[in-house]
Amino acid sequence: MERLIEMFAVLAFLYLGYVLGIKRWNYASQADREKRRSTLKAKGLSNTFYFIHSTTLFLLTVLSGGTFAFYWIYQQWKAILKGFKRLDGTPLRYGPLVRTLASPITFFTLGNIINHTCEYLRKPVAWPAAWWGTLWLGGLIAIFLPVAGSIRFLGALIFCWGPTAYQRHLNTLPKKSLPKRPKPREIIAALLGLILVVSLFLLLHLVKQS
Repeated sequence: MERLIEMFAVLAFLYLGYVLGIKRWNYASQADREKRRSTLKAKGLSNTFYFIHSTTLFLLTVLSGGTFAFYWIYQQWKAILKGFKRLDGTPLRYGPLVRTLASPITFFTLGNIINHTCEYLRKPVAWPAAWWGTLWLGGLIAIFLPVAGSIRFLGALIFCWGPTAYQRHLNTLPKKSLPKRPKPREIIAALLGLILVVSLFLLLHLVKQS
């Protein structure tokens, strides 16, 4: 119970920093705004993303045992790599599959690109990528730790919510609202992910019994 309270305290502290810091960015002059926009363009922006209703993303991630998060990451990189640009013209290295397999590292980069693009277009940004990336990985690790069930459950929720937090901000970019009904390929991806999770669980159970 104490660990659960500590985790909630950390989340509250991070949100307070977000409210008092990034959420309240304000530039005193047009020169400051242009300077910041140039900085964002130098870091890299994308004009293409993968769009899905945030509620649908969260539900599919939960129902797939968390595996849909990696499908989402793959689709985001697939879209971003087509529309990514920065001032010096340097492209992103590696393809969407490699970047998905390296999610513990590339999730931070993905978050930065999403936040930079949203800020450039004057849309609300999510928590800093360093925060969400750490929480996302921490949630995944917590699922497999020999700790109280409540801690593991909270870790699973954080892991499933990480992509959703970014998607909520991405969905402010299109002018039209997104349908909640998932696409057939998204349903298939979630089902395949669930089958994989159940198969691994049964395999581990058989190994323990043998």
